[in-house]
Amino acid sequence: MSYFPNAFKKVFVGSNFSFATTGKTEDLAPGQFGFFNSKTWTAITTANANVTTNPEVVFAMGSYHVVDKIGSHGGYKESIKSQIINPRQVHRFWKVKGRSPQQQIIQLGWDGTNASTAPKFVCDENYHLRIDLKGSPALRLLGHNAYHTFSVNTGCCSNVDTPENVDPINVLLQFAQQINSDPIFSSFVYADVITTDGADADTLPDVVNPSTYVPLTDATAIANAIGALRLTVAYVDTKFGDCSFNPRDHYELEPLVIASAELVDETGNPCSDFKQLVFTEKQSARTADGSGEQILRGLIMTNNYRQEFYQTDPRRREAEDITSVHTAVSRNAIYDTYYILHSVPRRSNPTGVYDSDLYLIQLSVPENTDMTTFETWFGNYITSVTTGVALEDLSGVGA
Repeated sequence: MSYFPNAFKKVFVGSNFSFATTGKTEDLAPGQFGFFNSKTWTAITTANANVTTNPEVVFAMGSYHVVDKIGSHGGYKESIKSQIINPRQVHRFWKVKGRSPQQQIIQLGWDGTNASTAPKFVCDENYHLRIDLKGSPALRLLGHNAYHTFSVNTGCCSNVDTPENVDPINVLLQFAQQINSDPIFSSFVYADVITTDGADADTLPDVVNPSTYVPLTDATAIANAIGALRLTVAYVDTKFGDCSFNPRDHYELEPLVIASAELVDETGNPCSDFKQLVFTEKQSARTADGSGEQILRGLIMTNNYRQEFYQTDPRRREAEDITSVHTAVSRNAIYDTYYILHSVPRRSNPTGVYDSDLYLIQLSVPENTDMTTFETWFGNYITSVTTGVALEDLSGVGA
């Protein structure tokens, strides 16, 4: 067992350089990586990726430093290396493909398929639409989840005894205008109105231009009008640039979600018998996988353990050549990540008991980088022993 309940993690961030199969560790270009013989430090080809030819290997990557000596200290351009890897002591090998975040989009009214879901509104009524938003951005800005009730009056009836239907598109446009002009809610949600002249799902909806829209007055046209209020959830948090970046800065990963959007009465209670606005989620919210913000902070933590401490002062970063390492990761990019979990036996243990430590290698590369050679190499290496370990694809798990 280990003295610690978790593995020691070391983060490598590779660039688009090819997987090294020739040369030695000293020949690695910045961001280039490969597996090397632990004795000769020579790159190992895919054909020799087996325990018979190479009982133990080291994963290495070229340093991003552009200078080798800073002050009285040297060796900054030396390649970055992992602990010795023995294929018999590899426990897991898995990957997580990068995935961009996705905002939630819902439609209130026409569901995009069935014409019977198109909303109908009558004259001389007050319609109250309550929208509830949940998520970290709202909590950070307001101290509570966001909610608001928007109200539209449909105007007087020409005949009080027989209320007639009014243009539903015009009613939805008034809701959209209120949402987009609200000083708080407009920071989280963008509203527009879509309409179509058919009920088929393949009929492309048109976005209504509120400045040029002419409300319908013909009873037949009003009865056949098909539309929906579309709500697109989006929030952009304050973000500092690379020059003033601090690892302790907050960065947002949790998406905002419209938990409910329904018509309510004047007291705020849902109208259980009122089905004019059908809630349809057209696109679900999704958290990003492999965000550059996470990758950069993981790399900074690894470098701190190597005594390459991150400096918040940009002048100190430039003087200590930390800028070249910092800019190796794009905070706005998405990364694919590979993990190798293995153990390393303790060569000397004061208790006299056999012991080992767990190590986790994290290799992150820009999204969609061709990693076929890497996967093949390490796949061949771990299958050269009978441990049953194989590459697992955990992309999207838990999403």
